[in-house]
Amino acid sequence: MKVTVFHANECDKRKCTAFKMEKQGKCKIVYKIHQIPRGAVVLNPFSEKAVSYEDRPLVEKKGIVGLDCSWNKVTSSASFFSLSKYHRSLPFLIA
Repeated sequence: MKVTVFHANECDKRKCTAFKMEKQGKCKIVYKIHQIPRGAVVLNPFSEKAVSYEDRPLVEKKGIVGLDCSWNKVTSSASFFSLSKYHRSLPFLIA
């Protein structure tokens, strides 16, 4: 599975989980919108639809994209992804 992270450069790189994941080879960090794979599923906290088993073929083929930004600026940063048609949120966890 291809995991891409759009990084908005709003965090401390020493503490950033995305940079740690990239060092371990678990994701690819991009800084420009055109570097995001077309047709990939975008993890968007404002999406009405959650990631589900139905998305599996699309995620395996095109990958999944996360957004690494400050929660204070998430509304403006998430608007960059309006070009993608596959927006999903993470499902609720029930303990």
